[in-house]
Amino acid sequence: MKAISDNIFYNSLNQLTIGIIIISHEYEIIFYNEWVSEHSGILAGEVIGKKISTVFTDFTNSRLEEACDAALTLGLPTKLSNTFNPKPFPFYSKNHLGDKNHHIHQQVSVKSISSFNSKNLCEIIIDNVSSTVKKELMLKKLADENKHQQIKAEIANIAKSQFLANMSHEIRTPMNGVLGMLDLLSTTSLTKEQQYFSKLAKTSADTLLNLISDILDFSKIEAGKLEIELIDFDLRSHLGDLAQTLSIKSKEKGIEVILDDVAVKQQMVIGDPGRLRQIITNLVSNAIKFTPSGEIIIKASISPSLLKNKGLNLHVIVSDTGIGIAENKCETLFDAFTQVDASTTREYGGTGLGLSIVKQLCQLMSGNITVSSKVGIGSEFSFTIELGQSTKELVSLPIKNVSGMRVLLVDDNKMNRQVISNQLALWGVDTVEADSGTAAIKLLNEHEGDYFSVAFIDMHMPNMSGDMLCKKIKSNGQFSSLKLVMLTSVGKRGDALYLADLGFSAYLIKPVKVTDLYNTLEIIIDNGQILEKATPLITKHFISSVNKVANINQGRILLVEDNRINQQVALNVLKRLGFSVEIAENGLEAIEALKMTSENDFFELILMDCQMPKMDGYQATKTIRNCDDGSINKNIPIIAMTGNAMVGDKEKCLAAGMNDYLTKPINYKLVEQTINFWLKQSEGHNLAQIKI
Repeated sequence: MKAISDNIFYNSLNQLTIGIIIISHEYEIIFYNEWVSEHSGILAGEVIGKKISTVFTDFTNSRLEEACDAALTLGLPTKLSNTFNPKPFPFYSKNHLGDKNHHIHQQVSVKSISSFNSKNLCEIIIDNVSSTVKKELMLKKLADENKHQQIKAEIANIAKSQFLANMSHEIRTPMNGVLGMLDLLSTTSLTKEQQYFSKLAKTSADTLLNLISDILDFSKIEAGKLEIELIDFDLRSHLGDLAQTLSIKSKEKGIEVILDDVAVKQQMVIGDPGRLRQIITNLVSNAIKFTPSGEIIIKASISPSLLKNKGLNLHVIVSDTGIGIAENKCETLFDAFTQVDASTTREYGGTGLGLSIVKQLCQLMSGNITVSSKVGIGSEFSFTIELGQSTKELVSLPIKNVSGMRVLLVDDNKMNRQVISNQLALWGVDTVEADSGTAAIKLLNEHEGDYFSVAFIDMHMPNMSGDMLCKKIKSNGQFSSLKLVMLTSVGKRGDALYLADLGFSAYLIKPVKVTDLYNTLEIIIDNGQILEKATPLITKHFISSVNKVANINQGRILLVEDNRINQQVALNVLKRLGFSVEIAENGLEAIEALKMTSENDFFELILMDCQMPKMDGYQATKTIRNCDDGSINKNIPIIAMTGNAMVGDKEKCLAAGMNDYLTKPINYKLVEQTINFWLKQSEGHNLAQIKI
């Protein structure tokens, strides 16, 4: 019975799909199954009784020998993971014995087994793991290839970013010169023909800059380099300024731009005002382009966000009465380089990038945009973006100052009346509407002479214009105390003086900013010295001057700029603003200029270009800031004025030690504000105390 059992055990070991070798305490092979024979080409009968080191010469001094020693002497098991051929066992695939290209990969386990004579035996188990190793090698190869592709993609992105940065700088720098020189040209004595040519050149340059900006923005988005800022800003004031700017374009076509921001209850918010302006400007500019007549309405509202804690959702609708878009074209409208059809491109121009950029900007600010349109009726673009709650103190209007006033609003445009009436109602103003001059006269006659405090009158109305209505009112002594405010969508030079002579107290351009509307009411109801000083009458410029902080345009500025045209543009503008300017063409010249100053003749501020020969703006700034020997004024305000406008450029300037950052083409109103701000910051500190 025992013989049968041993025979069954022996046969089962031989039929296993793993190799088994059993050696004695003297390292002699006492068992050797068929798997080992098939993969080594050595029959069991040839090796039984022989030392394993004789059969497999690589056994000596191998890890396997150490493992066998541990098993035989101490009884410790060992697992040798992925022991690769040919050491210590030169095993091959069955059909390729002796072919070194077909060695199999092995996982070897060693353990001690007890024997009948009390001396331990050592069992060596060999498992073919070639398929597993092959998979591991393939995965490793794929991982290496993937890593290689990632490295290539990163290098490509870096190259693309550098290219975009250089393109931005190289394009903005000459464009700054073109636009700046055209601005300066417009201030000189020109013939009418020259003025016309200058205006056309300025319009073309602005159009070119917009096209370039679209292409650069699209490239930034594609490269993942478009920057979204998060800063505090006054939303209502921002929308008002924007609407007024856009209305200038619409007036040339006789189209009215109406801003309805009554539902914007939150004044101070956190977001990117520049990108918001870009979105609305694109939508309204398109509306103006594709609207031959009628009106464009910008309707804004704000509500708590569902996506963020304490966030805000800004919803803006831009609707027009233009040519409209076919329904089947609307879904592709936001695709890059897409326009409704080729004829649209020929007639109206454009890159087909604007709406694609708008959509991606909305999405970058956690929002989206949709469009609905009917051919021949008009289009409506609706977008949302997420804004943050500002912790800055809210700039709120003192409603109690005008609450209880009674106002007569005369305008033939129903939407205009509705928007202004709703706004006045928020302040507690009682508004009575009239859709024509005739209706206004009738209302005035129905009430006592002092019933209304103010009358807002539209300039362009059928049958009776605003100035004609004014003459009728002023000819009736019963209404002598009534203050008149002219509202017009089309303003021209000389209007203010003409309207003041007629008897108007104020003259505002539509769309009217909320703050201008309120301040006008406040000045009129006060009826004091401010109204007397409004010569010839109240305008938005007069209101700005009343609230304007005293300017400190004086002192000496060092302009560090290597481009000759940009030097002349900046030099003329800065001198016109009242500054004394000296030019350095690179960082080295700037440092030398600082060294030459004295306590009585020092620079108060530096405008620094970034890319210059010999020493760039970054290195020059670091040298100024890091000098410890007292030879350089380390505290002087330094403002970057550069064509570098990519993500990280502002941070790079600030990290170098600059105080602020302006991009080219330069907005010189912003330049003036920025310079005045930093001069005010350093006011009272003698910057020349550290001797140059």
